Amino acid sequence: MMRTSTSKRWIAAVGILASTALLPASQPNAAWDKLTTLVGDWKGAYAGADQSADGMGEVRISYRLVSNGTTLMETIDSGHDTSMVTMYHVDGSRILATHYCAAGNQSRMAAAGLSSDPESLREFKLDLVEALAPLAPAVLLDPELGLPHVLEQGAFPARTGLLVSLERSGAIRTPEGLRAVELLPDHGAAGVRRLGGTGAKLLVRLRADREDADGPNAAVIRAVAADCAARDLALVVEVLTYRLDDEAEDAFAGRRGDLIRAGALLAEAAGARYLKLEYPGGEAACAAITDALEAPWALLSAGVDHETFVGQLRAALAGGASGFIAGRSVWKEGVAMDRAARKAFLHGEARRRLEQLLAVVG
Repeated sequence: MMRTSTSKRWIAAVGILASTALLPASQPNAAWDKLTTLVGDWKGAYAGADQSADGMGEVRISYRLVSNGTTLMETIDSGHDTSMVTMYHVDGSRILATHYCAAGNQSRMAAAGLSSDPESLREFKLDLVEALAPLAPAVLLDPELGLPHVLEQGAFPARTGLLVSLERSGAIRTPEGLRAVELLPDHGAAGVRRLGGTGAKLLVRLRADREDADGPNAAVIRAVAADCAARDLALVVEVLTYRLDDEAEDAFAGRRGDLIRAGALLAEAAGARYLKLEYPGGEAACAAITDALEAPWALLSAGVDHETFVGQLRAALAGGASGFIAGRSVWKEGVAMDRAARKAFLHGEARRRLEQLLAVVG
């Protein structure tokens, strides 16, 4: 997970946390978990009226969790004047979708063929570990579905570091419109140690312009940092920023790099000693984060495509980052494949991507 030399500290890990957003009834749904691994930005080509010289047009698709993590919003942009949106949500054991078409209709659909059996998610994570963990300095897993099954199967390599998450997926919305972290019950540093973890991960959504070191999120970071320190357990604090409900998108985009830096500083002030951060927008912005912090930080992939993440990682390292903790940019295409195709993809293309990222870190 973390290696120290006389010249440079670096962090490299693969995240295998298929998102488990909190559902209204607090029931696990493996199909939803798989669907939310699409969060991020995708691009591809299509044959249509708007075509480039090679006969194909470009399409961009983004996936975002909204409404406190209970709804997945898909936005499709193919370069036309209008975009199309599809909203996915859980209804009991089903996934329902409403597609807002550019033609003016709103199709309502129920997903078929997506299993809600937790065994499907366990199987998916086991395949990821078997393919990627032997190459990775460390792997990040959840303690609810993924890790117990991997350990039962004896699939985790003895020399690979193990990061275990501490928080529930999603966040609690406060009356002020902020996001409060919620810890898994009866887990903590002792639970990570019982599972054989060599480190813990805590994800916190911060708006440092609206909260401070006396706020509830900072209090959780302090308590978790003290708990981990008492058990000699390394803690990586992942900081995400977000747009407020009443904040214009362009205003948020213009401030995003500053908010990432301010959130990192707040987490550090609360006791974080290792940080996992979003890409702030360029080498200069990365250098500004490095200059402001004492703690080393690793870049997260946020689901961007692999080539984009490679470029971001190069810029982050040039700006003083200490490494990466990447997940979906390495393996996300495997989510939609049957198991045979998925295994071939993970042992081929996904391993190649991880090897390239490790070579970039050096």
